[in-house]
Amino acid sequence: MTQTSKAFAAMFSSASGRPFIAFLYQFGCGTRILRVIHGRDARATLQTEPVLKHSLQFSSIGTIALSCRKVFDHAASGLAGANFSKVSDSTLTEVAEYWAKKSVRPVQDAFAALDLLRSVFKDCAKNESQLLGGSAPLGRRIALLKQYADHAAAHLSLDYYEFSTLDSVHVVAALTVIGEIIRSFDYPDSQPTYFDTLDEASLNAAKHLFPAMPDLRLFGSMQIEMQSRLCCQFGVAKGRQMLLEQLPYAIGWFSE
Repeated sequence: MTQTSKAFAAMFSSASGRPFIAFLYQFGCGTRILRVIHGRDARATLQTEPVLKHSLQFSSIGTIALSCRKVFDHAASGLAGANFSKVSDSTLTEVAEYWAKKSVRPVQDAFAALDLLRSVFKDCAKNESQLLGGSAPLGRRIALLKQYADHAAAHLSLDYYEFSTLDSVHVVAALTVIGEIIRSFDYPDSQPTYFDTLDEASLNAAKHLFPAMPDLRLFGSMQIEMQSRLCCQFGVAKGRQMLLEQLPYAIGWFSE
């Protein structure tokens, strides 16, 4: 190895131990630089799987955090979750009538679903300080992901914003259930297994890249359509409790 290649190799690890090469890969220039330094067989001479894992983790966590921030936006104007939480019963009734006609289901069922969603957004579409000071586990987890989105995902900050796998699992599961409630009324022609199929496909794609990973499907222990339907049938109080508190237990992800 030449002195030049040694100098470049030293750049590939930062003081914190986080590989600098991962950032190169995220911007599409990692492979090209490695070939300059190590020759045409760079991919064979370096352990690319850890780099791939880091790159996928960085992009997927950023996507989850940014999506969470967008859905549970606490802005006072525009199509924000906070504004939806303030809509009147008369407005909900108008939307429920549209949903009922489109899905050929009773207006009462559509209104119950919208009423549940309004209650959830009333609890969760708040700023980070309000969410962290609240009692709902989902709200506190949303706050952690929104902090990450504000300071790490959106701005490539080097500051460290921590949340656990369970925090991410709970938020993603809640977003999925909310999405299925909307799908069942707004896109009734799609299959009830729509999100289950995506859940299974995501695991298959991950195992194709990393064959040794365990079979950990997010909704492996239940059907998403059934869980969403039960949340609406439970009524606002119990359905809200299921989403905000009990969902990780229902899908088999237990807190410590």
